[in-house]
Amino acid sequence: MKANKIVYTSNTGFTRRYAEMLGKATGLPVYDLAQSPQGGSALYLGWLRAGKIHGLARARKKHLVTGCCAVGLTDRPPMEKLSAQLPEGKVFYLRGGYDHGGQHGLNRLMMTAMIKSMERRPPEDAAAQGLLRAAREGADFVTEEQLSPVEDWLRG
Repeated sequence: MKANKIVYTSNTGFTRRYAEMLGKATGLPVYDLAQSPQGGSALYLGWLRAGKIHGLARARKKHLVTGCCAVGLTDRPPMEKLSAQLPEGKVFYLRGGYDHGGQHGLNRLMMTAMIKSMERRPPEDAAAQGLLRAAREGADFVTEEQLSPVEDWLRG
């Protein structure tokens, strides 16, 4: 295994679900970053906010992060930007979901502004309309199939 544990930070539960699914599939222990024991190699899963993998810097201070899964809403992730956040490790993208009711404070404010911005885009922009629908109605794109490349890498 390329990591001896799975560590995550989750905002509305999608990232936690992926971490738990990976733990079940690989037999690795799963920890919320705040409760994870210091040291060892870890696969880190974090949610995206404005293109940044939330909690990755904290995880790197506590563990040797050998790989990372960024969990976000879009179906077109900025992989170059995501990979640059962990240049010494492998970075994956997992499509998670969105729950506006689970957002609070700054996150809710930022998402409300993004929704208003997307409402002004032309209706022929299908990708933007899909994101807008997911943001308005909520969405859940979590699937076990998305984890196959991560599991293969871990077992590598």
